[in-house]
Amino acid sequence: MTHAEAEPALIALEHEVREALRTGEVSNLSILGYGEISAVLAFDGADGASVAKRLPRFPSQAAFEAYAALFAEYLDTLRTAGVHVLDSKLSAIPNLEHRDGGVIAYCVQPCLAPESLLVEGLRSASEVDAKEILRTLTETIRGAVSRRVGLDGQCSNWVMKQGTIRYLDVTTPLLRDAAGRERLDTELFLASLPWALRPAVRAFLLRSILDKYYEPRGVILDLAGNLLKEGLERQLVWALEVSNGLATDEERGPITPEEARLLPGRRAHVGAVAAAAARGSSVAAQGAAAELSFPAAGSDRTLCVIAPFTSRRSACSSPRTRTAMPTKRSCSTGNRHVDTARARGSA
Repeated sequence: MTHAEAEPALIALEHEVREALRTGEVSNLSILGYGEISAVLAFDGADGASVAKRLPRFPSQAAFEAYAALFAEYLDTLRTAGVHVLDSKLSAIPNLEHRDGGVIAYCVQPCLAPESLLVEGLRSASEVDAKEILRTLTETIRGAVSRRVGLDGQCSNWVMKQGTIRYLDVTTPLLRDAAGRERLDTELFLASLPWALRPAVRAFLLRSILDKYYEPRGVILDLAGNLLKEGLERQLVWALEVSNGLATDEERGPITPEEARLLPGRRAHVGAVAAAAARGSSVAAQGAAAELSFPAAGSDRTLCVIAPFTSRRSACSSPRTRTAMPTKRSCSTGNRHVDTARARGSA
């Protein structure tokens, strides 16, 4: 199931989020990390420890239903193409505090241990094992990406669960129609940008930003650049050896390490503009944008499901974010226990 009414724990979390947006005080939230248009939060769900990514507010129930249908189609399309997608569902909360109605929704995913992140597996894997992982990942990307189906294949968007590589960054359904137009209503996500930036992004940046997600070479180049950003120089060499060996004649030549190094040090995503504009400001000071999402706080990596989860009142983070410095503890996730991290304070 990909669309459900919000469970009581998620409704309670939304009340805490609204209070944080009203006051600027976030100490009552377990913030795992900051994506480019939203924060990722931990909570105790009906299925155990879970994480939730708050989406921009939908102006109407109809707008939410349209997004939910596309979200479900995107997950089905990726699975049909051979991509193993992490269990993900939408939960809607009526936004009763707005005179014009509207819907607040979350994407909810299971809590996983930080070491489940694929980049951490690559960091510790032998050359043979790392090449096999990278071959599987490259083949998955090449089998799924087309002119009408896109994905963001950087390694921090994948996890290893029960021996299978799973994709987690599903909240932007990258689907195009036969004419090459985005089927997603991108205005919903542009709404999280400062209003003065929206026309320029819409007119000059949006198409070029999104195009690379629909080209296997562009997705793999992003993957290579992300390996560099994570400090995985050796793994970059292995990734290019594997991916260039699988390249088709139609592609624009092999990807070189030099080309990967030319990529920006942060993701070229619409939300990155909002992150840059919002950085350094408080939650409460974001005006209309704050109503939709939390501002970025210095972390370039989207942490959708990697959950160093303790309690809603702790400040949680991945070991590579600025939010906190972790120590190990055990955390229950459904019917099993995983090692996770408990924050001790701001770094």
